[in-house]
Amino acid sequence: MAERLTPLDAAFLGFETPAAPMHVGGLLVLDGRPATGGEPDVVRVLRHVRARLASVPRIRQRVLPLPLAAHRPVWVDDPDFDPRRHIRRARLPAPGTREVLVRAAAQLHGEMLPRDRPLWQVTLFEGLDDGSLAIYAKLHHSMVDGLAAVGLALQVFDVDPEAPLDTTYAEPPRGAPLPGRAELLSGALQEQRAFAGAAVRAAARAVPGPAEAWRRLAAVSPGGALGSLASGLRPAPRSPLGIRVGEGRRAELFTVPLAAAKQVKAELGFTVNDVVLAAVAEGLYEFLRHRGPVAAGATHRIAVPVNTRGEADSGALGNRVSAVLVDLPVGPMDPVRRLWYVAEAMGALKRKGSAQGGERLLELTAFLPAPLHSVATRALADRQWLFNLIVSNVPGVQFPLYCAGHRVREIYPLLPLTPNAGVTICVLSYDNRLNFGLVADARGVPDAHVLRRGIESGFTRLLDAAFGRDADEAATGPAMTR
Repeated sequence: MAERLTPLDAAFLGFETPAAPMHVGGLLVLDGRPATGGEPDVVRVLRHVRARLASVPRIRQRVLPLPLAAHRPVWVDDPDFDPRRHIRRARLPAPGTREVLVRAAAQLHGEMLPRDRPLWQVTLFEGLDDGSLAIYAKLHHSMVDGLAAVGLALQVFDVDPEAPLDTTYAEPPRGAPLPGRAELLSGALQEQRAFAGAAVRAAARAVPGPAEAWRRLAAVSPGGALGSLASGLRPAPRSPLGIRVGEGRRAELFTVPLAAAKQVKAELGFTVNDVVLAAVAEGLYEFLRHRGPVAAGATHRIAVPVNTRGEADSGALGNRVSAVLVDLPVGPMDPVRRLWYVAEAMGALKRKGSAQGGERLLELTAFLPAPLHSVATRALADRQWLFNLIVSNVPGVQFPLYCAGHRVREIYPLLPLTPNAGVTICVLSYDNRLNFGLVADARGVPDAHVLRRGIESGFTRLLDAAFGRDADEAATGPAMTR
């Protein structure tokens, strides 16, 4: 049975262009040998991933647009679904170094997923010089947000290296044919009639008493959630990151000990997320200084995705996310002072309920007619001016995972670029490390490595400031790695 995409899920389809594909990716590095001993078995890993993914209903569905954009697209079972069309095996060219792997993953990350099949793809790389295996996976953002992707990974991987292997795969029966134009249009018309009636009834029930009217007015006042959101609807500062992105991608991947961020948090009294954002702000300062002079008091506005999932949404695919806009200080500044500014800005947004304001604004798009929703979505993506880059912090699991007995050593998240922002940064905590995935436009930001080094040194400066000694002495976790 067809299932209508939510307005937010449909928006990610509308945002997409060949130069700005809208999928969420991840690069995973696995130990070459199984944790329980024995020889590497690439075929077994492939079969295991195929069997686990194929058991997820959404994985077997494709997106079907409606004629004349009469309504939002629908999820339908793909009658020709075959996971072998989505999972492939590739050998890295010699010498198979880490740099070769990252370049190969970045190239795949810049390519759109075909719309004539379910919107996901997995590539298993072999040929790494240290004997490791690597998996690059991407799923369209209309299917998952960050937390949903983590939940899906927990369905594919195991916490026990000796967990039974799912290496057998039963061919699915051929599905029902795709619905025709008449059926799609008829269903859309029925939904819209029902929606219109429900909207009228909801409006009648919404006439509030004096106390409720006052509460709602406060929610949209300058100090309330929507008012706070509206105050951010001003152009972001000019930035060398504000470019029209092309089709090539560059990735910078690195790891910071979670213990280091927690030690800064404990010593200075802020949150781990504050520490991460302050390190990013330090990195932006270094990047901007590399490009030219940086004025005192300079800022960059970042969009920070915020999870809005409730208990009922736990484990569900799709997007349950809003965002807050925060101005990071990126001029010359003492690192502790920068951290204080970041913490104050994030605290103010939380007190004002800005994420709830963003969620309410997104909910209002459900009332737009489908063709207008599509046009508005594309216009927003094409002329995005509200932020300079996205920085997302996704909580993962703090224990190792296994794939067909092979330990998953590292997981790096890779987000899409928006059409007018040349960098996105995502941080995923996994096995007591903060794994950074920095994605950049290859031509517009060829010096993305400067930003990566700036973030790494930003953590070092924060540790030095917190403890007054070398970062190596302060950090109890493993050293920063790339």
